Amino acid sequence: MKPKNALAYEALLRVAVTVGDALEDRWLDILRCMSRWELLQQMASSTPTDAALFAAPGGAEKGPVGIGGRAAAALKDQLRKLGNPGGGGGAAAAAASQPSYTEGVKSMDTLAMSEMSVKKAAGGGRDDDGHVPLEIIHSVDVSEIQQVYLASSRLDSDAVVAFVRALAAISLDELRDTRAPRVFSLTKIVEIAHFNMGRIRLVWSRIWAVLSEYFIAVGCHANLAIAMYAVDSLRQLAMKFLERDELANYTFQNDFLRPFVVVMRQSQSIEIRELIIRCLSQMVLARVDNIKSGWKSMFMVFTTAAGDPDPTIVRLAFDTIERIVREHFGHITETEAATFTDCVNCLIAFTNNPHSMERP
Repeated sequence: MKPKNALAYEALLRVAVTVGDALEDRWLDILRCMSRWELLQQMASSTPTDAALFAAPGGAEKGPVGIGGRAAAALKDQLRKLGNPGGGGGAAAAAASQPSYTEGVKSMDTLAMSEMSVKKAAGGGRDDDGHVPLEIIHSVDVSEIQQVYLASSRLDSDAVVAFVRALAAISLDELRDTRAPRVFSLTKIVEIAHFNMGRIRLVWSRIWAVLSEYFIAVGCHANLAIAMYAVDSLRQLAMKFLERDELANYTFQNDFLRPFVVVMRQSQSIEIRELIIRCLSQMVLARVDNIKSGWKSMFMVFTTAAGDPDPTIVRLAFDTIERIVREHFGHITETEAATFTDCVNCLIAFTNNPHSMERP
C-alpha cells in the first residue's frame, strides 16, 4: 500500500458523501472498500480481528452448529440475563437499560473478505515485518469514514434502499468466510437502521424489506456466535422501534418483528430459539404500552415454541406467555379482536404439546 492509495480512498469517501444519490449499484464497490480499509486498520494497529472471536475452531464448523469460540461462550452467559420470565423485580426500566452484548438480499459473487485476501492485496506496501504502514492508514481521518454512514439519512428514498442493499450484500460476504468471519458491516447495518428509522413509513418499509431478509439469513447462520450476535442486534433495533407508538390500522410493528418468527421456525439451534423468547420477554417488559400490531408476531413466536421438540424451550415460552396474560392482558384486548384470537390460539397450542407443563 502506498500514499496514493490513501488519497484515492479519501476521494472515494468524498464522492460517497457528496453525490450519494447518484451512485446506485456503485455503493457495492464503495462499501467493499470501506470494509477492507477497516480490516487494514485492525491489522496495522495489531488489534484482534473478529476472527479471534467468531471463527469456528480450525476454520470449520463444530457439529451441526459452528460455535465461534469465546464469543459464543460470552453470548451464552448473557443469554439468561435477557427478560427472565421467572425472575422477580423485572421492572420495565431495568429491562430497557439491559446492556447489549453485541456492543463493542443475496450476496453477490464478490471476493471473500478474509484477512488473507486483504493481506495479499496490501502486500506490495507492507513493511518488512509484514505490517501495513501505520502512517498511511492514519492519514485517513476516521470521522470521514463515519460520515458516509451518517450521510445515509440524507439520501433520497431510492438511494438509501440501494445503500442498504449493498451494505447487506457486503455483510453477507464478510460472514461467508468461515476462516475469518467479520461483523463490521453488521454493526454498520444496526447504525444506519438507527439513523434512518425516522424516515416516513413508506420509505422505512422499503428499507426494512431488505434488512428483514438479511437478519433472517444471518439469524440462521451456521456459526452460533454470529447468529446470536445478529439476533441481539435485531433486539436492539426492535427496542428502539417500539419506543414509538403505532397508529391504528397500521402493521409496521408486525412487519418489524417478523424476522423473529421466521428465525424461530427455521433455526436448528436451541440457544437461538431460547434467545428469541428471552428477547421478546424483555420487549414486553420494557415496551408493553406501545405494542400494538407487534402482538401478532409475538404470539406466532410463542405458538411455534409450543410445538418445539425441546421441553426447555416449551417451558420457557409457557412461563413467558403465562406472565404476559396475567400481567398485561388489558394491553392485549385493547388492540383488536384478532389479537385476542391469536392469544387464545397460542394457549391452545400449549395444551396440545406432548411435554408436561407441570412445574417440578
